[in-house]
Amino acid sequence: MKRFVAILLALLLCAAVFPAGAQEMATYSDAVYSFQYPASWKRGTANDGSIVLEISSQSAILTFAIINDLVTFTGDEETDAPLIENQITQYSGKSLSLDGSYELLTVGEMHGFRAFGKWAKKMPAEMIYLSDGAHLMCFVFAGEAAIAAEGDLLSTVVPQGGLGAGDSGKAGYALWQGKGYSLLYPEGYGVMEQNTGVVFMNAESKDNFIMARTYSLDQNYTDALAPLIAQTYLPKSTKVEAVAEMTEIAGRKVALIAGDSASGPLRFYVLGSGRTALALLIIGENAISYAEDVVASVTFE
Repeated sequence: MKRFVAILLALLLCAAVFPAGAQEMATYSDAVYSFQYPASWKRGTANDGSIVLEISSQSAILTFAIINDLVTFTGDEETDAPLIENQITQYSGKSLSLDGSYELLTVGEMHGFRAFGKWAKKMPAEMIYLSDGAHLMCFVFAGEAAIAAEGDLLSTVVPQGGLGAGDSGKAGYALWQGKGYSLLYPEGYGVMEQNTGVVFMNAESKDNFIMARTYSLDQNYTDALAPLIAQTYLPKSTKVEAVAEMTEIAGRKVALIAGDSASGPLRFYVLGSGRTALALLIIGENAISYAEDVVASVTFE
């Protein structure tokens, strides 16, 4: 009898620690955020780099997160309303149609909103944005099963990394640590990391910004290749003639295209190391006043 009671107690303890039907969990983690989801869900990647969690053929979750201190939700409805309405307008498109309604949302120390609509014109969908002043996270829950799992997934979200700012060793500048390179950018400029690179923007004058992007090369970078790289990758939207010349900044040779865009004066620099080229698009008189310091600060890993 004593043995039976001991076995029964052991079974009850196991049931308490390992409840029946408990799901095995998987973890997604990158340099910006992490979260947990049932291991039975299929995880993939969309063409734009977003993470896709497929629950069933009729329900899925799309999510991405970036380093960002330019878009920050405060939890105050009056303050956040213009930002929320801008995000709803920007991301309501062909697949995701939002009806314009939303509610404020707080998860831990993150503030944001939940917007309502349809996915593929038939499935219920909710778009959620969250920020903590250094990260911006987006989740789209499409389908009833995804929406039902919303609370459990969001409760596991953990922001990671940060703006990468550190002691720059130079007054008036902050340090940015990118993938394979680092540089200094002006203190007071906001940071927005994108799939294609990072933008440092003057929050008081958004026509002044510095954009950094790396390109993988088929051969080692050389000064002789730099002008061709600059002429190839200068954004056509600038409508600036792509004529590059070599110049020298702080003892380093770089390719330079200079001109005037619709947003203001433009400087496009290209430098590199190994199989990596770094392009710096700098627009606006204030941003250009920092150009040589930014270019001189670049280091490659």
